Amino acid sequence: MKKFLLLVIFINSFSFQKIYAQTFNGGFGYILDNQEVAIPVIVSGLPNVIDSTFGLKKVCVSLHHTYDSDIKLIVRSPDGDSVILSGNLGGAGDDYTNSCFHEDATNFINNGTPPFTGDWKPVLPNSINTLNNGQNPNGTWYFCVKDEVPND
Repeated sequence: MKKFLLLVIFINSFSFQKIYAQTFNGGFGYILDNQEVAIPVIVSGLPNVIDSTFGLKKVCVSLHHTYDSDIKLIVRSPDGDSVILSGNLGGAGDDYTNSCFHEDATNFINNGTPPFTGDWKPVLPNSINTLNNGQNPNGTWYFCVKDEVPND
């Protein structure tokens, strides 16, 4: 069975008391049973270092999938570091609909129920800020979806 997903990554730059944000969009993809799909998101034109004042702010996704607990959502930076946004949650429920993962969210995705909609902190103990580690943000980021169970 094929599943559909869309990804948006927001990288913010904080400078001179103003907030500048750039949005980078990934493509569309299909997830097959018991496989992983990695959607590339090309980032360019940013300063060469991300840290606590400039870095990855938010990852948003819309994903149609039956039985959400089969899947794991991961964002991987150009230097190979990764953060699990959500993993094996939601039981037999379906879909992530306009779901945004960021550290300013009020609730952890662990406490949500499908369809996962709105703003969420990544699954405990993960943090998007882990990726704001001084690396160069320019390059290819990946949004990965793993379907970890066959036959659905």
